[in-house]
Amino acid sequence: MNFKSLVLGGLIGTSLMTSFNASAEDYSNINKDMKIMKKIIETSISNGNRYSNRVEAMYLAKQGMVFKLNSTSIVPLPEFDGDWDAWGESLGASALSAVQEVIPAMAPILPEEARLEMEAELEAGMAELDGRYNVEVAEETREELRRMREEARDRRDEYRDHLRELREIERERYRAEKDRREELEKQKKEVEKKVAEYKEKMKEYEKKMDEYRNARKKKVAERKTSIVKETVTALCDYNASLRSLDNDEYVTLIFEGFAESRGANDKVFVFQKSDLTDCRSDESGIKRLLSKATEYNQ
Repeated sequence: MNFKSLVLGGLIGTSLMTSFNASAEDYSNINKDMKIMKKIIETSISNGNRYSNRVEAMYLAKQGMVFKLNSTSIVPLPEFDGDWDAWGESLGASALSAVQEVIPAMAPILPEEARLEMEAELEAGMAELDGRYNVEVAEETREELRRMREEARDRRDEYRDHLRELREIERERYRAEKDRREELEKQKKEVEKKVAEYKEKMKEYEKKMDEYRNARKKKVAERKTSIVKETVTALCDYNASLRSLDNDEYVTLIFEGFAESRGANDKVFVFQKSDLTDCRSDESGIKRLLSKATEYNQ
């Protein structure tokens, strides 16, 4: 190998090494900036919630930074403007009143399957209030509902006995003398009246459950909208943390569980880095920035 070839090979090697070191340094700076922006986003959306630091970040070469926000940790049930305890007590009392007053009267005429279905529906509705969505329902009401359900389960054998008794009453009614038949008919009408009362009470219960679900849905939607705006505002206010990105690269925000269309789960916003460089973080500026983004559900 002559000197010229050796020098040429050395120059090529040095050039490649320099290029590699420059690329490694570029990615190191990008990762540092990305970690800073990740922390900024987590802080901006925390809203005092210590579980809200579920933001994942990654860099895709020649594409940009991607931040994924986990909805289960950043969207707890928001505070209700009214009194959730009073709401829960009212709802629990309504359901409790309906069941305590009517189920015992209905026991002799309800097929077990229908009764169990009714209990399951009530239990599922109350479970929604009983902590699954972090709703604070009064402990006294919860304990009373648990006791009521346990009593209902303990009386299942009694229900079977009542069903047999009802069949015997029906047979006796056809064989009985007129006076006895009238007495049995009167008993039957009393039970039917209780059934009608139960239906009215459960209508009120279902109405309250619908109001609760709608209020919760509205609050969650408002919180999601707020999180999107807070995150985009953070990008705009602290865009200096994106300085390592080229202007033709992108910043992608993925909001897990925010999709509003059927068959999709996540809402995605893709911003060109150049649009974030000189944005304004007031309301009109954020609105304009969102209008420039590519938005879709996936």
